[in-house]
Amino acid sequence: SADVETPVFSSQDFDALSRSGKKVFILDVKDPGDKRISAYISQGIARGINLKYLPSTRRPWCSMENKKPAPIFISTASRNGLKVVRNLADVNSLTTFHSVYMKPGFENDVDLLFCYFLTPLAQDMLRENCKKLGAGLEKFQPSDVNDAFMIDLRRVTPEDRHRIAVIYQGMTNAFDTGAVSRLADVFSSYFS
Repeated sequence: SADVETPVFSSQDFDALSRSGKKVFILDVKDPGDKRISAYISQGIARGINLKYLPSTRRPWCSMENKKPAPIFISTASRNGLKVVRNLADVNSLTTFHSVYMKPGFENDVDLLFCYFLTPLAQDMLRENCKKLGAGLEKFQPSDVNDAFMIDLRRVTPEDRHRIAVIYQGMTNAFDTGAVSRLADVFSSYFS
């Protein structure tokens, strides 16, 4: 999560993290009989990785969750506001982000929902359910996101959808902090 510095995460961002040596890859075992993979798995066992909580619940322990990449990520913990990321790189996240998937019929509203999540109003609603820990740390569970109050995306007018789309397109080129206040202005009219 700390390596994702802007709300829009592209393939170029992923490649830059990879080139700079950041931890962006994970072993997805397809052939455990391969000698190199077998040796790598043995190293994991020697280090006790197989005994950690998530690996210990999998069969075999070194297998990966089989899930498709989420279009939106929401941080699992934060101190300075909730981190919301539009996953344009089409990558999976492990435990640093919760994955947000669209309900059937709303797949075309991913960018709209992402833009809504960036606004202070949405952030406040999402943070109402989180657990507050020491030193200002807020911990988010998937149910905290699921139980949060939401805007009814069907109510957003075509004119506002267009305004939001223009702001979003600008963010995909270069994120500027003024974009969030422009989005907040558009979404504020839907709440009394």
